[in-house]
Amino acid sequence: MSMLDDMNLAPTQAMEPPPSRQFDVPPRRPSRIGPILSLALVAGLVAGFWVYRVRQTAPAEAPAPGPVASPKARTAPLAEGGPAVVLPPLDQLDPFLRDTLSGLTKAPIALAWLSTNHLAEQFVAIVQGTAEGQAPIRMLAALRPRGSFRVTTQGGRTVIDPASYARYDGIADAVTSMDAAGSAKIYGMLKPRLEEAYASLGIGDSSMDAAVEGALVKLLSTPVPDDPIEVEASGGVYAYANPGLEQLSSAQKLLIRTGPANARKIQARLREIALALGIPAARLPGT
Repeated sequence: MSMLDDMNLAPTQAMEPPPSRQFDVPPRRPSRIGPILSLALVAGLVAGFWVYRVRQTAPAEAPAPGPVASPKARTAPLAEGGPAVVLPPLDQLDPFLRDTLSGLTKAPIALAWLSTNHLAEQFVAIVQGTAEGQAPIRMLAALRPRGSFRVTTQGGRTVIDPASYARYDGIADAVTSMDAAGSAKIYGMLKPRLEEAYASLGIGDSSMDAAVEGALVKLLSTPVPDDPIEVEASGGVYAYANPGLEQLSSAQKLLIRTGPANARKIQARLREIALALGIPAARLPGT
């Protein structure tokens, strides 16, 4: 369990978060981590993050996603032809990013994220973590939703109370407020600095573009259930009762927990952003 455990059976109990290093901001630039809703491209990727323990059960076959090409097989750069500007050095980029991105949306959670530091480093670490299906815990503490996770009983089953989903309405609204074409244009403009920040992660067999595509594909391939989602107590937290859902990646399960309506809104805008970036529709799940 961690401080982000939204499905804790004893939510008032204070717990220390587990160590997380792989997707932290590089140690040469330690920063205070605030709400993450960065550059529109990952505005939905981190919606409603929280962490919970995975049950130790034999996984069943997961719902089949659409056709997904390996993001590392990219042959054309994303957002080609972006506006050419003189960018500040990476360690001086934050004021430029705030000025540039504040025009995309006035959503409070987005503006709150823009008030934090080392925005480019946060962005690339979150994108890479999402592409690999993981939730960068240290970066997400401030995104914990207000209020408590709630369950209810239907036909003798314990299911997620729909009231829990409303806590993520603001995040979903922030995602849909982003203009897809404008987001792609800004990504192309900022890509030299984002690639510099990505290189500091030390992942030699991938690239910034591949990580962005991988993150988008990961969430677009997430099955969104229509029926009430059954959960069950497991080791002090709740887990999905459906093994097919429980075996999904952490990032996918987190998206599902925002609720069917919010998850579909997020996916719809992410698809628009993916297409605006130049990812062919054939490479996107469900098309």
